[in-house]
Amino acid sequence: MNAATPNRRRASYDLQNQAWDYMLSDEILRALRALPAEERRAIELAYFEGHTYVKVAEILDEAEGTIKSRIRNGMRRMRSELTRSGIQGADQL
Repeated sequence: MNAATPNRRRASYDLQNQAWDYMLSDEILRALRALPAEERRAIELAYFEGHTYVKVAEILDEAEGTIKSRIRNGMRRMRSELTRSGIQGADQL
């Protein structure tokens, strides 16, 4: 085995992981886009922009309980969609 072999293995491994990550992110975006606008926006603010439930409620001028329900329902829909798409482990999120 020459010195280049471990690098080729690592490059192959990294490429496989990167391809999986892209496919997974595409599936997540597709599931997110399929949500009703209210659920999608609440999830975007909480998970992608890092806001708390309280801050999301403030931004959207909604009750905190409403925001929690939208996020919970949206995440359930996304989990179901990802499970249907064959993403292993999505049903355990």
